[in-house]
Order: sequence, then C-alpha cells, then structure tokens
Amino acid sequence: MRFINSTYVALAISLATQSVVALPGIFPGKVLQSRDELLPEYDYVVVGGGMAGLVVAGRITEKSQKTVLVIEAGPLVDGPAEYATLLQPGQWTAAFQYLWFGINSEPNKGLNNRTDAVLNGKVVGGGSAVNGLNYNKDSAGQYDLWATLTGSSKWGWDKFLPYLKKPEDFHPPTPEYKEELGATYDLSEKGQGGPIDTTYPPFRYPQTQAYFEALGAMGVPKTNGSIGRFWIPTALNPTDMTRSYSKIGYHEPASSRPNYHLLPGNQVTKILFDSNKRVTGVQYASGPGETTYTVKAKKEVVLSAGAVFSPKILLQSGIGEKKKLQSLNIPVVADIPGVGWNFQDHTRFDFKFSFTFNRTNDPLELQRNQTYYNEMQALYLNNQTGPLTLTVGNAGCALDLKSFTNTSTYTSILASALATNPIAALPSNIPATVKAGYIKQRIALLASIKASKIPVASFLSFLDFTPAVVLTKPLSRGFVTVNSASPWDFPIVDYRTHSDPFDMAVVTNGIRYARRILQTPPVVPYNPQEIFPGAEVTDDSSLAEAVRSTALATFGHPFGTCKMGKLQEGAVVDAELKVYGVKGLRVIDASIIPVATGPGPMASVYGIGERGAAFILGEDL
Repeated sequence: MRFINSTYVALAISLATQSVVALPGIFPGKVLQSRDELLPEYDYVVVGGGMAGLVVAGRITEKSQKTVLVIEAGPLVDGPAEYATLLQPGQWTAAFQYLWFGINSEPNKGLNNRTDAVLNGKVVGGGSAVNGLNYNKDSAGQYDLWATLTGSSKWGWDKFLPYLKKPEDFHPPTPEYKEELGATYDLSEKGQGGPIDTTYPPFRYPQTQAYFEALGAMGVPKTNGSIGRFWIPTALNPTDMTRSYSKIGYHEPASSRPNYHLLPGNQVTKILFDSNKRVTGVQYASGPGETTYTVKAKKEVVLSAGAVFSPKILLQSGIGEKKKLQSLNIPVVADIPGVGWNFQDHTRFDFKFSFTFNRTNDPLELQRNQTYYNEMQALYLNNQTGPLTLTVGNAGCALDLKSFTNTSTYTSILASALATNPIAALPSNIPATVKAGYIKQRIALLASIKASKIPVASFLSFLDFTPAVVLTKPLSRGFVTVNSASPWDFPIVDYRTHSDPFDMAVVTNGIRYARRILQTPPVVPYNPQEIFPGAEVTDDSSLAEAVRSTALATFGHPFGTCKMGKLQEGAVVDAELKVYGVKGLRVIDASIIPVATGPGPMASVYGIGERGAAFILGEDL
C-alpha cells in the first residue's frame, strides 16, 4: 500500500492543468533517462509498459536474476504531477492527456458512417492509469469459453482464477458499510496481498443507491460483478483513496531491482529476427525523424502494446498475412493470416434524461459551481471522501440475454442468430483460417449465450441515473491493419460496429430494459424525463436509428487482434501465448483474448499478465 506525501497534496490543484513531465529522483530505481544507460543485451525485452507488460517485467525480475527492459512510448509520471492528474479519481479527465491522440477509426457503416476516436493509454501504466477504475472479473462461463476456443484448460475458470486473484489486494468494506450498501462478494474469488488495491469507494450518490434498489425491484440478483447487479469493485488504495495501477503496483517495487530497466518516451518500431526466425531484439526511437537504435534480447521479446498496437508492430515486423505484407513491400518473416483480425470492443449507447436533484445530489454541480467544487476538493484532500472519490459511477449490472428480454423476444433473437449464415457479416477479404475460426467461435459463443453462462450487455449507472447500455459480447468483428511499412503511420482501425444484426437486437432491447429501470418506484421521486431518443421512440427501426446516430463504437476496451488458439483457426498465439511461426516472441495483453470479456477488461488483463509471466518462469499455480 502506497502513501502520498503531503507535499503532493499541497501542489495538486495548482498542477492539475499544467503539462506533466517525469520527475526523476522522487522515487529510486532504474528509470533510464537516455539510451546510453542501456545494457548491451537483456534476457527479456517487454514492448509496452501498460498493465500486462509491467506485470510480466515485475514478476520476472522479482523471481529470477534475468534482466528485463521495458520500453514504453509514453512518459513516466511521478510526484505531484502524478497526484494531480492520475491518482485522484475525481480528476479522471485530466488523465486523458496521456492517451494516443489523432487515431480515428474508419467510417463505420453501423453508425451512419461516423468515425470514433481510438482510445489507448500512452503512459507508464497504460490503460490502468487512465481508465474508470472498474475491477470486475467476468463470469466463470466467459473463461470456460476461452478454454473451449483455445483447446487448453489453463484458460478455464478453475485454472485461470488463481491468476485473476494474484494481482489483487481486496479490502472489504466494514460490516456496517457492507450492510448499508447491500454489497455482495465472494472472498474465495478475491485476491489478498497482491500489488493492486481494490475496494469500494466511501461515497455514493443517493440516486445510485436508488438505481441499485430499482434493479432489485426488477428481480435482478446481487452478484460478485459478473451476471446480476453489483457495486463495482474499484482499483483504489483504501487509505488515501487514490488510483491503484500497474505503475505503482508493479513498476515501483521492480524499480529498485538491478535487473529491471524502464525506458519511457520511446516507441518500438520493429521486432528483429535472425535467419532461423528467432527473435534477436527490437528497434526503437523517440519519434519520427529521430535516430533508430537496436537493443538485443537474449531469451524473448514480450509484446504488450495492446490490441491496437500489438498487431501493428507484428505486421510492420513481417508477421501477418503474406499477401498483405508483400503488397506493402514488408519482408515476410512468418505468414500468420490472423494478425489484426477478430477485433472487438464494447459499444455504448447513452440516453439523455433529465432528473430532479437537490444541490448535493447533482453531479453537474461540481462543474457549474466553483465554490461547491472547492468544498468537495477540500473534503477529498483532507478526509479522502466525497464525490471526488469516484470516476464515472460505482453501480451497475451485467445480464445474460434471457434476463432482459421477454420469452418471445429472446427466442426470436437467438433463432435468428442461429439461422444466419455465420460468415455473412464478415469482410469479403477475410483469410480462410480466420473465417474458420470465427465460425467455431460464433457457434460456441451462441451456445454460451443460450445457456445463460455469459452476460451480453451491461447497464452501468453513471453519476446521475442514466444507465449506459453497453454491448459486452458482440458478434460483429472488425480489424486493425496498416497501410504502409512506416512505424510512424497510425494503424487502420475498423470497428465494423453492428455489422452482425444480433448486436443491434441486443442494444435496442437493452434500451427498452434500461427504460424500465427508470420507471421503478425507487427512481420515481427523481422525476426521470427522457430527452433522447424520446419516450415515443419504441419500435425496432426507430430505436436502431437512434443507436446508429449517437452510439459509440468503443468503450476504450479493445480485444482480440492477436487471439490465442489454433493456427488453422486464425489464431496468432498458442495457449502459452507464443507467436506462431517464430521463436522467442510472445504476445501478452488484451489482444490475445478470443471473445471480449465484460463488463470491464482490467481484472482479466492483469490476470493475463500474471498467467503469461508464469509461462515464462515455468510456474503453474
């Protein structure tokens, strides 16, 4: 558990709007300020200092004498700047300066040809530094589905659960607060003593409590955070209510070890191989036009750049579909057609409602009343409580299809999906192996949906009442690719949202269910009035148009572009996360997930990092 220096608190507000730089010397360690400090060779080079990458580097250096270098494109943020922009939940939007900027998706036919920003963290800590702090594990059925699709029981619930628990240090609420919240959790599924703190924020708006009670009135059972209604476990240090993320949990302990180095502010441009297709190292540079350097890897390179950048780096290193690589004059190292395919994200539809709040219940009061904001900021800084302990909200539910549709609708949606040609919604140029893998995936996914083993949508209550309808198990598949050999060109990202009609059916029926939530007795005193799409919009076609005109293609949860499984089924890595066709290269991040986790990916990605590190170290829990 990490405690914040009082000096940081004093400087926090004044620094909140200033540009942030790394402050060397505040913490000890091997953070390299220039390439001149690099060793000539490392046992392992980790590409990407986000969630999974820092887990892998931290565990290897903790449990062996092997040397590890982490190369991260973004900065290391320390000291008062970190406290002002990353650590305080209520300053969440200040963290957005640490995203990749300028990457937009292709025009999306399923969203009226609109484009969306492509959201990726660019900072030491990656997504865990900039996300909404939600720390949900998925249902057992989700991980069992991974096992089915990879052919390896190591990814099923029973075998993967120890790795999901290993990162976590869960701090239960007091018995009084647990009773007051109505929180439900199973301690056998919670980690104790791990490097990432999780707990429940000490504040909730009364309307959030009403939302939770409204779900109960509709018959939604309490759950640990998978299928049902739940208070969201949050990645917070319970002592000072600051963000607990991979930079603090994994990098800081590792930074005092002589076998751990971190080089921030540099981007890996290429993975290098010898004539036997064995990894020899990586090339990197600090930016376009800057000198490119090489660092050697004696044992392995671990690619942890995320579901958008990991396939990009593979393709520009010569690993991908042969025809695609040849068209770009990229020398082919390994013909792996699945690289960049199977792309998924959580789509999100937001209502617009008005409610009747008093001053202390209204989240917008923080934005429009500076005096009130200053009072709440002082409450947070002095007592670690109040609304600034929250990011976007702390209650929600995730439901299987049967739970939020009536019998006839449920039967109709499933029957239509099962009768649909499984490849009808796929791009025409999709490789044959990817097509074969998707057919298998779709059959298994629909079987799990029919058996009510996995949630297909979540309803997350933001700080007022308005539930976002989030599609967590899309059948649509997009892709990530490149259109040049230049490492400085942004990737091509196509979400292909709602290309499979199943997805739109889930969202439109989710809208109907969300309306029902806001019509229950616990919510009525807040006088909910629907502004958009409007209570009169009820038929499928009009609801679908509302979704196409406003929904987001992304919740910042990209998955699947280097999926694990069998090569002949479009996979990129095997069950131990080794890249097919080459030696000494693994991918360990959210890109290996075959079917999107939900409602949130953070706990799963930490678990992937722990599972991947164990593979490297030859361990098995």
